[in-house]
Amino acid sequence: MMGLPGKPVGIIGAEVEKYFRDGHIREIADYCKSDVINTYRVWLRYELFRGKLTDAAFQASESNLAEFIKARDNATAFSPGMRLDLSKLAAMRETKPRSKSQL
Repeated sequence: MMGLPGKPVGIIGAEVEKYFRDGHIREIADYCKSDVINTYRVWLRYELFRGKLTDAAFQASESNLAEFIKARDNATAFSPGMRLDLSKLAAMRETKPRSKSQL
């Protein structure tokens, strides 16, 4: 609906406890990072629709987020599934969200 990337491949919320017991902390972190990123992007759109962000500020925030993720991805090893989802962010930031009248 909003065109946001989904969860990392290979893990669902119901499996987090098992992943923790099995020592798969990196996978849990990647799963949580996707929630944080998507929540932030939903909030950005909410603020845009409320008129608290201009289109330029919204696009700048999306661009800054993409740059942050790219820099972080280069500094740390995300799981392959997370990297795939985050790669969609750059293309999506070029797509303007629908206006209030299109909701």
